[in-house]
Amino acid sequence: MKFPEVNISKGCGVALVCFGGLLLTDEHRVLLSRLAGPNHPLPHPMFYYLSLGMMSTGLLCCAIGILGCWASCGRSVCLFGLYLFLLVVLLLGESTLGALVAVCPQYLGIGMSSSQLLEVLQHNYGVPGQEQVTAALDLTQTKMECCGINNAQDYGTSWWHLKELGQRDLQVPLSCCLTNKTIDNPRAFLDPQPANITLCQAPQEDMFIKGRYTDGCLEKLQEWFRQQIAIFLAMSLTLVLVELSALLSAILACVREPRLDLRTL
Repeated sequence: MKFPEVNISKGCGVALVCFGGLLLTDEHRVLLSRLAGPNHPLPHPMFYYLSLGMMSTGLLCCAIGILGCWASCGRSVCLFGLYLFLLVVLLLGESTLGALVAVCPQYLGIGMSSSQLLEVLQHNYGVPGQEQVTAALDLTQTKMECCGINNAQDYGTSWWHLKELGQRDLQVPLSCCLTNKTIDNPRAFLDPQPANITLCQAPQEDMFIKGRYTDGCLEKLQEWFRQQIAIFLAMSLTLVLVELSALLSAILACVREPRLDLRTL
């Protein structure tokens, strides 16, 4: 007896491993996810662990698929029952995680509220030991062309400004300044090169408006976060539907061919 449906589990597993690997190599996406749940104590950004989780789940899917192939080739009802049980558990786990992310992501410690982001900026930007948060905010401001959470005035009451953790003559970080667009370097946010630093750091609005970004980053970050949630949910739903079809097909195949050797393990 052959159950070609078990190959779907292996295919899903390989796809998850590949997607997890691609996410892990996406430096900007992973770094920005450090702001999606800024209060968690984990040492790495959220998407770093998500990518590892995707690859681990993919390897588990491959293992379950191999078990299904082994059970079907050996005509073992016990092993095939174990395959179906593990597939059901995997489906329930993926469905539960997807539902939590869709309905109440705050229970998983993820979110981008104004108060959380503002607290992170004012207490962590430029502070020794918080280089990852600093880099994430610099990337946000450079890539999304914004400054601060609500506006540039957020830096006026930040530790970075009050404790003079940056250069004394800086009103805002250099990542808030308009930069030379001809520089094509994906890591340029780590060392921003302002097009006109004098205008950028000018105290008068009629001057700095020509040299720095004036929009706050809150809405842009929240929109980015919603897009990532939508992508994750779409992938999760597709994976669940594919695995559910494999499960139903395998069950129907068992019903059509009940001649399994109960003694085979």
